[in-house]
Amino acid sequence: MINSMKKIVLGAITLATVMTLGACKNETTSTTNEQNNNSSTQVAKESSEVNQNSSSSTSNLSDFSISLDDAIAIYQKEMPNTDITSISIDSSFKNYYYEISGMDDNNEYELKISVDTGDVSDKRDEKLDRDEQNGVKRNEEKLTFDHLKPLDELTELAVKQVGGGQATDWSLEKDLSVTYWEIKVENGKQKHEVKINAETGDILETEQD
Repeated sequence: MINSMKKIVLGAITLATVMTLGACKNETTSTTNEQNNNSSTQVAKESSEVNQNSSSSTSNLSDFSISLDDAIAIYQKEMPNTDITSISIDSSFKNYYYEISGMDDNNEYELKISVDTGDVSDKRDEKLDRDEQNGVKRNEEKLTFDHLKPLDELTELAVKQVGGGQATDWSLEKDLSVTYWEIKVENGKQKHEVKINAETGDILETEQD
């Protein structure tokens, strides 16, 4: 009888030991899986942050199917015998387009060109004021493109000037015989406008909104 009781007690102890070891093993496995999941989540988060920081330092220009030179050629085909007086590259509901203005001796013209397809839209024309006619304003504001630096290069300069971020809008104009790009850059919550001499690359002015 005593031997039988000893066997029962010994069996109970053995069973309890096995269950305890199993519980410890499950807890260890659960902890290991949780650590692995946390590690994977952290790696993914860091990778995402790196990608976001990398993409925020570049512009969208390389994604355009229609280059600036292409857009100028399209305008000149649509509006022969005129001179281009300004070019802007901005977006409407995140769809980018070129907006190009030009003149002949007595009229001002404007059109938009899709950066994706080259399609022309919103063609407009307007009579110049009397004191601007006969080529007066045309000769003051017409742009030449022979000595302009590449826009990608100037965009990088603008982004570096404000310490990083992403260029969002560009505008080419002439003032007092100086042709310049005004480039808008968003760096986090800060917005900047950088004016750069389009021929020399010199920074002319930097403003923060």
